[in-house]
Amino acid sequence: MISTLHTSPSKGTQSHIAHIPVLKEEAISYLLTDRSGIYVDCTLGAGGHAEALLQTMSPPGILIGIDRDQRAIANFRQQERCWPCQVILFHTRYALLGDLLGPQNIRQVDGVLFDLGVASFQIDDPERGFSYRQDGPLDMRMDSSQKMTARVVINEYGEDDLARVIRDYGQERRWRRIARAIVRARGRHPVTTTQQLAGIIRAVVPEFQAIKSLSRCFQALRIEVNRELEELRAGLEAAVDVLKPGGRLVVICYQSLEDRVVKELFARLTGVCQCPKGLPQCVCGARKILQVLTGKAIRPTSQEAKRNSRARSARLRAAEKVLL
Repeated sequence: MISTLHTSPSKGTQSHIAHIPVLKEEAISYLLTDRSGIYVDCTLGAGGHAEALLQTMSPPGILIGIDRDQRAIANFRQQERCWPCQVILFHTRYALLGDLLGPQNIRQVDGVLFDLGVASFQIDDPERGFSYRQDGPLDMRMDSSQKMTARVVINEYGEDDLARVIRDYGQERRWRRIARAIVRARGRHPVTTTQQLAGIIRAVVPEFQAIKSLSRCFQALRIEVNRELEELRAGLEAAVDVLKPGGRLVVICYQSLEDRVVKELFARLTGVCQCPKGLPQCVCGARKILQVLTGKAIRPTSQEAKRNSRARSARLRAAEKVLL
């Protein structure tokens, strides 16, 4: 589903979603090349980065905000602000970016931002089922209109597929043991809540490792439910396609699987061959489209990490589209 919302300067209900945007100054510094340009926030969330962009932009600039979560769209639409620039909001997947711009008569944009992972307001809501710290339904959908949920994965996947998800997306060492325990438990009765699942996992891992194992397993389920890595690969490709020469791509990651996808794309699109050694010729499609602007990932300062614990694992990478 694609829901398009055009906003104009008007007053609305004050937002109830609080948000501290991670690496805000760094993201805006790398992203903004033309204050009156067109920018896309592919992960609108609570709107912190989008608001920072709009505070810096000037007419006739345009901000396009995308999010799979209808609450994020509604929250930003209701903010009591009089933005000087046009704002266009889409409730959809960011992998569809290329299809969204045509109907808006936009061919190219000046910058695209991704702030990946799950939003704070999603984690903090027990009914969304993202956290093992609170009891709630096994949901984990970023878009509540989709059918796939964590409950489906836990109760309907075969043991091998369940183990693969935990191993590949959670990078959990005890993946086989945990998958087997889940299958045994659901054989007695369906596993329907976060606390049920947390209890199953805690029972088969050492106590001193329980928190790490819980974090990894819940991350794995979230990635599987929302197809996050496939979405990220498609979204990054779409972003590069719509960037104008000189346009910027900025990505903030919070875990190694996301960061690996970004690094691989940056390497391939800066002309670095990703093929296994020994092949007679390159087949990976490496070509010079991007110039990486961040030699090493930008990390939050110690002061930011202290103010916002969820910033601690953040890594920012940026690249510029080269002239063709």
